[in-house]
Amino acid sequence: MLTGDSLFVGDIARPDLAIDKAEGAQDIFGSLRDKLLTLGDEVEVWPGHLGGSMCGGPGMDLKVSSTIGFERRHNPMLQVDDEAEFVARALAGLGPQPPNFQAIVELNRGALLTAAVELLPLTPRQVDERRRAGALLVDVRTDLQFDDAHVPESISIPIMSAGFGSRLAWLADRDQELVFIGRDDEDGRRAGRLALAIGLSRFAGYLHGGMTSWRQEQLPAQRTMRLAATELPARLAAQPELQVLDVRERSEYEAGHIPGAPGVPWHDIDGVPPELDAGRPVAVVCASGSRAGVAASLLRRFGAAEVIHVVDGGVDAFGSLETTPG
Repeated sequence: MLTGDSLFVGDIARPDLAIDKAEGAQDIFGSLRDKLLTLGDEVEVWPGHLGGSMCGGPGMDLKVSSTIGFERRHNPMLQVDDEAEFVARALAGLGPQPPNFQAIVELNRGALLTAAVELLPLTPRQVDERRRAGALLVDVRTDLQFDDAHVPESISIPIMSAGFGSRLAWLADRDQELVFIGRDDEDGRRAGRLALAIGLSRFAGYLHGGMTSWRQEQLPAQRTMRLAATELPARLAAQPELQVLDVRERSEYEAGHIPGAPGVPWHDIDGVPPELDAGRPVAVVCASGSRAGVAASLLRRFGAAEVIHVVDGGVDAFGSLETTPG
């Protein structure tokens, strides 16, 4: 069974991207109960998206397939038999909508687009020219490679991690040129294909030869300091001027955060937050280090002088947390 945007591995589709969210949740409940769950346990499930897609929730798995029987036993939403409870739970777990999802919906509803978009190889000097002209430089290597050395003003969205397309959809302006920076040319071309799938098509090109060619030209490169989450409490005690920015979603922040740390979801960072002093060091933290890597690159892009990427864990490593009264 090709389940498209209804049943995923470990989760269900979010119901609010094309129609009224309550109506969407009711439709999904009907599809699951009246159609999919009438199939035998041995029927294979092949969904349209994997973990990290903007079309699902945090429960989505990275596995490409499953079975009806496995999902029936292990998918939490399939344990809910009452429609009203199902709708309430589906809506309660909704995250914020990506800013360009309406454009994606219109593309999906429109004429079939099959023409390829050419992605040109760019020399390091050409990439630097596009950067100065206002293009958004997206580094698709791992966050470790990015932190070690990256092109100034570029942002980090690793292509090998779940959710590349979703994160790019949050941060890229459809009218802004994109330049992709990878380990090699294939990384750049692959990033272009994934960007096209979420409705982005203004491509200036990709860095020919990857970041290696940039270093060979001896052009300026920046580094981002990394700090293990378990070392953050000691660093804060020893360095009173260090600021902390929590970049998890608002609901996560309110449930518990490091005392005194402001919270700004990673996808809402469009400058140095007013709660921070751009001239003082700031440690960026999330739940695991993944979102913190994206956010740290954004802060650096927007002028923060010293940014520390907290890795290998997040706020839970701090111990005593504050909650925000709701």
